[in-house]
Amino acid sequence: MPLIAAPLIGSPLPAPPTLIIVLMLAGCGSRGNAASTLEQVFPASAYSDAPIDVSLLGSSFHPPVRVDTYSGSADVAGASFQVSLDPLRPVIGRRSVAGIDPIWKDATEIDATLPAGLLAGRYMVSLHDADGNAITSMATFTSLGPDIDPPHIVFLRPAAGATFAPGETFDVVVRVDDGAGRVRRVLWSSSQPSSSPAAPVPDPTDPMAVCGLDAVGVCSFKVRADAGADVVDRIDLRVDAEDEVSNLATACRSVQVASTPMLKSLTPIQGTTVGGTKITIYGNGLVPNLSQVTVDGMPIGGVVDPKGASIKAATSAHLPGDATIAVSNGSSKSAGLAFTFIPPPILKLIDPPDAPAALPTVTIDVSGNNFRPQTEFFWTENGVDHAIPYSPPGNVLPVPPYERLLSSTRAALVLVPPAAEMPFDPGPISIRAHDPISGDSVLVDAFTFDAAP
Repeated sequence: MPLIAAPLIGSPLPAPPTLIIVLMLAGCGSRGNAASTLEQVFPASAYSDAPIDVSLLGSSFHPPVRVDTYSGSADVAGASFQVSLDPLRPVIGRRSVAGIDPIWKDATEIDATLPAGLLAGRYMVSLHDADGNAITSMATFTSLGPDIDPPHIVFLRPAAGATFAPGETFDVVVRVDDGAGRVRRVLWSSSQPSSSPAAPVPDPTDPMAVCGLDAVGVCSFKVRADAGADVVDRIDLRVDAEDEVSNLATACRSVQVASTPMLKSLTPIQGTTVGGTKITIYGNGLVPNLSQVTVDGMPIGGVVDPKGASIKAATSAHLPGDATIAVSNGSSKSAGLAFTFIPPPILKLIDPPDAPAALPTVTIDVSGNNFRPQTEFFWTENGVDHAIPYSPPGNVLPVPPYERLLSSTRAALVLVPPAAEMPFDPGPISIRAHDPISGDSVLVDAFTFDAAP
């Protein structure tokens, strides 16, 4: 008769017990092959008014691992590191301080919090693993003590005394630095001329007057320059900064808004390309020590008369042709007046280079550049100039001596000896071209009167 297995009766067998194992990974303290090292603390210094979060940076940080053999799970065991700060120079009241809640991040970083109230001074940072083994440390931390310094405010733009046109909107840029501290907020305000019809000045407590800092401590805001009652009116800019421990700082800068100059006339209206032509501009809204003459937008300075009715300046070198002369009060610019830059004549060649002195008249061709009807020609002998009058194109029977302009690069000169010295004296002469606006050009000993053989 076969055997039949009887069913089990009673409670099931209990589950095997859970075994928790804490393993110390190689690399911490003196264990394993790779020695752990603490190299630096970031930040390396801070004020002590409030707890400061720091990162301990180094290599081969390996915490204990908690392993649950039943579930097969593992995680980092708690309280795996201890951080302490030891004063490098023992002073009464300065003692070792423990870091709060060290947290292992990875093999190169452990985060912790240093308590508030750390006395000013330099501390050696010590790090121990869960077994109490000291990890090699080269790191130090400097407590700056309580923060008593206010933030430092620097205006980057605009420049002090900058001048703007009525209605112009300009950028104000400031940098706020609190060193090792932290800036809590930055506020700004501006005062416009009293007669301005613009909106009211922002209240520093208004959220619209808050200036947000970027990553490098710079903030910016815009201000509209509204016209005032005077030709020049002041605008006051103010920036207030507060750090996290309520240290306050204030910085101010003054700029101005100036009316637009109104020009009436300019004299002269032509000048040489070489520069140095003295010009006078008449108009209204001219301000001593502010108004400047501009040529095609480039400033050349200027002196305003005490009554503010005119401004004088000297031109700089300029290319030939038309230009626009205006007056600016900072960025407030007048309408322009026309001015022409004229290049001086240039003499290059005389043809023929000589002729008999006994001839009653001698005709020579002059080649060069920048000749015009206003150009005057002279021949010079023994230091004495002899004029050669201009003959207009329609004069078909000019009386010698005369000059006939053929083009801007050629002229024909008909010479006759002086009445009291006929015929020509043998020897060399010089030719000079003179422009009443732009200047002179001379070819020395360019032509020779030959003596009779």
